[in-house]
Amino acid sequence: MRYTACALLLFIVALIPVSAQGDCRGGSESYRVYDAVLARMFAGNKVTFDTQSPIDQLIIRDRTTSEIAWGPGREHWPQVKIRLRDLSDELISDYESKLAKPIELTRCFEISLKYALLSGSEFNTIFSRPHGINQEREEWDKFYQKFPKSGGYVSLSNVGFDKSITQALVYMVHWCGELCGTGHYVKLSKSDGKWTVTAVGMMWIS
Repeated sequence: MRYTACALLLFIVALIPVSAQGDCRGGSESYRVYDAVLARMFAGNKVTFDTQSPIDQLIIRDRTTSEIAWGPGREHWPQVKIRLRDLSDELISDYESKLAKPIELTRCFEISLKYALLSGSEFNTIFSRPHGINQEREEWDKFYQKFPKSGGYVSLSNVGFDKSITQALVYMVHWCGELCGTGHYVKLSKSDGKWTVTAVGMMWIS
């Protein structure tokens, strides 16, 4: 009986999708980029780029965003380049090619802050709109009751890479309340196997 139970358990585990088992190998490079972005933007366990609020946990939406900073349609890259002056067309091209296919994020982040992934269904039980702008104060009260001392939630784009995988580009949106949010493009470089943020460009603030 014991061997039968063990065999059944192994069979069930084998049926679980790889992502659900927390296998991070396929997207490990992207997660290391995300780690560097989050470490920079929330250094010292606070929202460094806007409210300066101390946080005890980071809330990350569990699917990458395909939002753009400038409005509907194509991104206004000349405006982005004003903020990230050495941004290459090669990096932009790869970034844009990945926008159409949002991916599911799993617990593959390696950051010092405690974090939680916010699913779409969980998000929809709190908020009536897909984005932070115009979300109601009552909704934000509900969010902070569930996620106290979180400073809001973060959405991350897919990562764009250059051909050598030594340059990366990410768009990060942070919402923190009624008319409280920012959007940043973050450029990174890889040296000696480590990703480092080289430029941060705030595109908008609410």
